[in-house]
Amino acid sequence: AVPSYTSIYSSIKRQTYHSKITELNAAAQKYGSTIKDEVKDAPNHCKTIEIPDLIKGGYIVSEDERREEIIDPTTNRAMEGKIEICYCKSTFDIESFYAEEFKNGVIYYEGDYVRSDGKTYRCLMTTQRAKMSPAGINDKDAKGNAYFELLSC
Repeated sequence: AVPSYTSIYSSIKRQTYHSKITELNAAAQKYGSTIKDEVKDAPNHCKTIEIPDLIKGGYIVSEDERREEIIDPTTNRAMEGKIEICYCKSTFDIESFYAEEFKNGVIYYEGDYVRSDGKTYRCLMTTQRAKMSPAGINDKDAKGNAYFELLSC
């Protein structure tokens, strides 16, 4: 019963985490629509914003009365990622992606976004290993499938 409870509890934490990311992305899209021309003219048609900026701008509410932060339910610490706001030429609209800095040795889940060398990547499959190879973000599984793909609008 204990392993089952642990698995369910972990799953609930991940679902809550993804709900928070959805809220952050929606807030960033709202902000991005107010500065659409600025985003269009930015290098690579993208602009990066941090969570405290969205809180200060009134786009999302802080979960801490003393600090501008959103708590990650999987770690119980402040979320430290950044939100990439991009103008996508294919849709003629603003899209946003919350991404944390890539760290080798961290388990990422399918659908997670990470940043590495100023680029944003989407995780294609859960990394079940405690440590990836030295290739890191470019690592592949035993069948040669990439764990991450470079994000593009």
